[in-house]
Amino acid sequence: MKPKRNELFAPIESEALNLLLAGELPILQQLRAQIERVVGVERTFTKVGFYVRFELPEDTAVIPGMPSFAISDVSGRVEGTTHGVCFVLFIKSGRLHFLEGATFGGAEWPTKIEEFSLGYDHGERDWAEVEKMIQTKVQLNP
Repeated sequence: MKPKRNELFAPIESEALNLLLAGELPILQQLRAQIERVVGVERTFTKVGFYVRFELPEDTAVIPGMPSFAISDVSGRVEGTTHGVCFVLFIKSGRLHFLEGATFGGAEWPTKIEEFSLGYDHGERDWAEVEKMIQTKVQLNP
């Protein structure tokens, strides 16, 4: 049985994903459909953040053209950090690849997060910037 989304992701990860995937652009709708199919995650912590790699079923629909890009317009405050945090969602070959969270200024990522607030980098979402990110190809290692 597939785990529920709220069982796979920490609250801050869920909030970051909700913000990163919000909107009516068809590609964001396709990515939201993919996130609902995630069956597992692999979480790696670093001194200043984390990576959450997504496990999707083989039959998950890929984005037409199989683009690789990153969406990175979400940041915020986390209790215990001085300069805040940021998030990047990586898409590889038309499929969700991983979510990265990191602190600004090299501060250590807190071991326990109880309070946080996230939002878009410029207050309201800059749709021209989102479309530019989607169109900018990135090279991702396997």
